[in-house]
Amino acid sequence: MLRIPPGGATSGPALSTCGKFPLGAVAQFEREVMLERQREGIAKAKAEGKFKGRPAMDEDKATAIREAFQSGVKPKDIMAEFGISRASVYRIGRS
Repeated sequence: MLRIPPGGATSGPALSTCGKFPLGAVAQFEREVMLERQREGIAKAKAEGKFKGRPAMDEDKATAIREAFQSGVKPKDIMAEFGISRASVYRIGRS
């Protein structure tokens, strides 16, 4: 026997939850399709030699940054001299 609560069958959290999951499933599916297409595009570009990613920092420049950092030069001064971010100063300096 089906029992309908006093507020009716269309009220309460059950219906709102039911409405959220289908939209979430569709959104997740669209995201997965987009990522798959992105991976395919990157693979195609790499095969054509067009996708190389960010170029690595010159080892001489990294050594100079590391030496300056370890000798006590302020990170702000290193940032200005080499034109890099504070995070890069600490990442390179501590490596």
